[in-house]
Amino acid sequence: MNFYKIVIIIALSAVTNVSYGQARSGIGFGYGINKTLSSAYGIGYGYNLQGSIRLSDKFALVPALGVEQLNSDNTLIHEGYSTYARTKGLIYFGINGKY
Repeated sequence: MNFYKIVIIIALSAVTNVSYGQARSGIGFGYGINKTLSSAYGIGYGYNLQGSIRLSDKFALVPALGVEQLNSDNTLIHEGYSTYARTKGLIYFGINGKY
């Protein structure tokens, strides 16, 4: 690709239109798998629940609540009287707005 084609593509992608959609209220559920870059962890999973709360015709809040689970290679770690596995879990909550 030559320089002029790159400039034309960047210029065309910079053109924007002023538009908006109507906000709606709703709820959704998601599920997925994950794999960390470390070889000590296997394939994990995650799921979340997210909604859309309409505040006006053009604005909505989007809360999300989810769980991520990273699975280790089931190696047990012994520290004194404690023994545990390298399984990591994360519960998260987030909120953002959309216009």
